[in-house]
Amino acid sequence: MPIHAHLSQSNYYLIVLLGHKLIALPFMSTIELVDPELRDALAQPLPPLTAESLTQRRANALELAAAVPKPNLPDIATDEIYIESAFGATPIRVLTYRPVTSNNPLPVIVHIHGGGFVMGAPEMKDVENRLFASELRCAIYSVDHRLAPESPHPAPVEDIYSVFAWLHANADRLGLDPARIGIKGESGGGGFAAGAALYARDRQGPKFAFQHLIYPMIDDRTAVRKDLHPYVGEFVWTQANTISAGVRCSAKSRARPTSRLMRPLHEQRMCLACRRPTFRSAVLISSSKKT
Repeated sequence: MPIHAHLSQSNYYLIVLLGHKLIALPFMSTIELVDPELRDALAQPLPPLTAESLTQRRANALELAAAVPKPNLPDIATDEIYIESAFGATPIRVLTYRPVTSNNPLPVIVHIHGGGFVMGAPEMKDVENRLFASELRCAIYSVDHRLAPESPHPAPVEDIYSVFAWLHANADRLGLDPARIGIKGESGGGGFAAGAALYARDRQGPKFAFQHLIYPMIDDRTAVRKDLHPYVGEFVWTQANTISAGVRCSAKSRARPTSRLMRPLHEQRMCLACRRPTFRSAVLISSSKKT
């Protein structure tokens, strides 16, 4: 029987993130604070994120994501393309989703997958991206950016920016609206999305229309502070994982391990109080009015 056959949707997707099978739930003093529907998925604490465990963690996540049935959406065309890097790196693999027909230029979501900066792939959100493209009537380009530790910062952000710049430059040919290209990411992908938006701003070229950041990995305090609440990072993603991911993603930096990557993300957090907010509504995607 497939591992996901007896799981609810929310339980299954947590298992995909965890990358391990279910066993009997051990006693845990704070487990009663977790939604009962999710407790089985937390049955066994994950081993620390290390160089030795990373390869298997990557493989497990992709295997489980591939087991999710794909919806039958004849109105959506999917493809796999490769886009040249603006920085001379290897071409960037991108999964694309778009309506088969459209009377007007399409709005765009540049999607960045999660994985704590060190794992993951666009396939992890394949089903969700198909559904979003159909419901929102937009094009989605999901970026298979390079990962740490093989390719530390700024490699992933450069890949993301390269795809954005290419989309903006080729919008007319692709039938896209260059004024409505936004960026979306979850977890580590949310952190990279925020960093890419700041990167685009600093290059003084085209800007993203909006950011849709889902539980984004943008707060360096969980990696550099010791006075955190004891419940922070107890399940799924621990402080040790955050430190490990930050160190691996900034491995070639001479600065403090997490500082080079987290500095623009710290700025992203501070921008919430700016006169022109960095976070903008994703409603722009489904609106026919340009901003």
